[in-house]
Amino acid sequence: MQHKHPKLSIIILAYNEEEYLKACLEAIKEQTYPADEVIVVDNNSTDKTAKIAESFLFVKLINEKEQGMIPARNAGFNAAKGDLLARIDADTHIPVDWVAHVHEILDNQVDTICGVSGPQYLYAVSHKITRKILSDITSKYGFFGISKLMLGHETLFGSNMVITKKAWQKVKNEVCHDSYEVHEDIDLAIHIANYGIILFDKNLIVGISARAFFEDWRKHWWRVRTWVRSVIKHRPLFAGPPN
Repeated sequence: MQHKHPKLSIIILAYNEEEYLKACLEAIKEQTYPADEVIVVDNNSTDKTAKIAESFLFVKLINEKEQGMIPARNAGFNAAKGDLLARIDADTHIPVDWVAHVHEILDNQVDTICGVSGPQYLYAVSHKITRKILSDITSKYGFFGISKLMLGHETLFGSNMVITKKAWQKVKNEVCHDSYEVHEDIDLAIHIANYGIILFDKNLIVGISARAFFEDWRKHWWRVRTWVRSVIKHRPLFAGPPN
């Protein structure tokens, strides 16, 4: 009897992403094991984002009028039909075996593992050693390492994460809804960690653009501030594992 995989939905949040979205969807198209559903959530784009999404026949395009990552994420997760809900960014390039690897990790553990995330590399950096060093500093040892220290458990990264539909159903009315007050993926991780294990898988790796490094300094400060607010809101610092 052939093993039946849980269905996987990939959700991409998009606001004026015409520069990156096509390459993101092309990478999804090339998967060795296809996703069961691909959803692009257009969050009031004024460029060609929606037209690009519609040019891929396997994409389901939905619109979310309330501006912000959290309303867009919620719309995508709630619309998804899959047992596994993957979230990537429009500038994410997933390797050809990414979906297959997600199934390897989660297919037999959906009752105990509620989410998984992994590191990123800068696909614009061609030198492999330099790329690995930057990836380790910015994700594995930076974001993930510090977050685990503060939270007492692994966290999720919005450009490379998967949660179970079962976990989402439990937390969708508990998560915070203000995109400007909390760090969306940290907040989600804090809530679903109360219902199961979050894994960090070093082999679940994706490519991302370098655009975040060149943004206005105020956006970097906003990310730090919302990260700190998310931690303080739900976890005393150095609290250890949640009960």
